[in-house]
Amino acid sequence: MRGKKLWIVVLLSAATFLSTTRGLAHGEPELTVEPSTVAAGGEVTITGAEMEDGEVFALTLEGMFDTFDLGEVSVSGEGFSVQVTIPAEAAPGLYTLQAVSREGESVNVEITVLASSAEQDGDVAAAADRPSAEPLALERTRTTGDWLFVGALILLGGVGGFWLLKKGKQ
Repeated sequence: MRGKKLWIVVLLSAATFLSTTRGLAHGEPELTVEPSTVAAGGEVTITGAEMEDGEVFALTLEGMFDTFDLGEVSVSGEGFSVQVTIPAEAAPGLYTLQAVSREGESVNVEITVLASSAEQDGDVAAAADRPSAEPLALERTRTTGDWLFVGALILLGGVGGFWLLKKGKQ
């Protein structure tokens, strides 16, 4: 009886091991981009690995305000490598470069887009026409009159509150 139980345990262990190793034969898809920082209008090389031969992936560049279609790529072997141009109208900021297969499998990587060379050369009009994820510096200085007005409101509120407390005790 003990020998039978031992064989059952060995067979179940072997079946579990074999099913696990079969599942690990094809790893998770990977996506890399070089360079990871690029000026709008510049080119990057996107490389996919650990993918099934013949799969087709749609490439998109997704930012805070915009999404850009970068085309489709077919997997040859277990991966792909394609060179794409980042749209010149992409605002500076952090983007997600995403590859989505027709079966819904997706993989992504982050990329930083800098201002285009035209914007860096002083073409401010081109940069002002579209939203940006760049922080906006606001002038927040207050005049002496502003502070006196705020102080007077606080003092008036304190006096009014004190008066109400006194009136309520009577």
